[in-house]
Amino acid sequence: MIFIKIFFIFLILITSTHAEIFKCIDKNGKTIYSDTATCKQPEKLVVKQYKPNINNKEPKENAPFEGIILTKDNVNYYRNSPQAIKFKFGEGAKQSVTGQYNGFYIVNNNHITFWIDEAIIKNTRYGALTEVNLESIEFALYTNTDFGSNQPNRIYSNTHAINLNLKKGESASIKDFALKIDTTKYIPQEFSKYKLLGITRNDKKYSNPISSKKFIDINKRPHPKNILALFGSASIDGRISKNEWRGTTPYKVRIKTPKHSTIPALIYIKNDNQYLYLAFKYTRPNYVSPITSLSILFNDRDDINHQQYYNHYDGQDTIVVSPDFTGNKKTKLYDDVRSSKSPCKPPLNTTHEGHCGFEDTKYGGTNDGVAAYKSSRKGVVVYELKHPLKSKDTKNDIQVNPGNILGIRIYFGMANKSASLNRYPKGYSENSIPSQGGFLRVKLATENE
Repeated sequence: MIFIKIFFIFLILITSTHAEIFKCIDKNGKTIYSDTATCKQPEKLVVKQYKPNINNKEPKENAPFEGIILTKDNVNYYRNSPQAIKFKFGEGAKQSVTGQYNGFYIVNNNHITFWIDEAIIKNTRYGALTEVNLESIEFALYTNTDFGSNQPNRIYSNTHAINLNLKKGESASIKDFALKIDTTKYIPQEFSKYKLLGITRNDKKYSNPISSKKFIDINKRPHPKNILALFGSASIDGRISKNEWRGTTPYKVRIKTPKHSTIPALIYIKNDNQYLYLAFKYTRPNYVSPITSLSILFNDRDDINHQQYYNHYDGQDTIVVSPDFTGNKKTKLYDDVRSSKSPCKPPLNTTHEGHCGFEDTKYGGTNDGVAAYKSSRKGVVVYELKHPLKSKDTKNDIQVNPGNILGIRIYFGMANKSASLNRYPKGYSENSIPSQGGFLRVKLATENE
């Protein structure tokens, strides 16, 4: 069973507090709602306080591709960093709800991280929130050409809603929270810049958003660092020996268990002039079954810097490792290819390139590679595999040379010992490395390095 991770929106709410909001009379004699009491005849309003229920514990160890996780402990450090872009908008807006937003954002390789110093709901065009019981603060990305469009794939995608349950006469201020907006689904050739959306109502009458005046250019992502492969070969036997992988700097990641905790894992990568060698190692908890799954997507296209944000394409080389857990047979390696062409059938073949997967042998090619799997009594699990850098199956396999950059994406699944397919996904966990889409960039070694 191969567990393919469904990419999801990862949002982190740090803390929230509330500020005082006053009903006042402005200099023109009109009623306004302000967060200060300096106006005429201030009347303090009741403010609801939102209590977050999201677990925002920071991982003990973040891989370079996981991006920045903002917390109250590190926010001031990142606020003053060169990559922080400050924003402030919403003052004087005359949309359905006047929200004032202050903070900064950082563009990561596959998402944008926002820190909101304060978001204030203090005024509406039609009065103080008199016609709706539920308000949501929503942040999202609109395109510069399709701002506010309701066409498929042209409207904002990821939002973070804070349910305040505001009633007549109530206003609110929310401070110090962070969120991430996934940008992997946006294809750079189609979308280039985005606006940050402010606050809207769910009612169609109040559908106009407040947005930042400036566009966010998500193509100014930091260039992902390369993982350096070591030149040499490895024995594919499911064991990590010292001499075999000596000199290799393992790539450290954290993987999710079925109990939603994380454990460390190591990825070892080598190559010689003919083969790529990869090992995946972790120690499973006692409650986790030795029955696991591993598959790998490759990207050898010239536009890997763009394709790292989009995971599939026609002709993409894929490896599936299928261990035999009875101990009677050898671990099998299936050499697959992604395609949207026949026999991939509608509606799958109309979604995007590479939506279906087929074995190379059933798609006019050959099965190229070897794999091994071992799980020790102490719970140490090791996958090893080798795959040609440039096989004769040119239509279905990678075609790279030492010194090239190769994109690698790993899918990995595990299950509790008591898990049952009848209750899936309960008792199972699914991982993708990197965690939010795209590919690890592996710099293949040359013999002279």
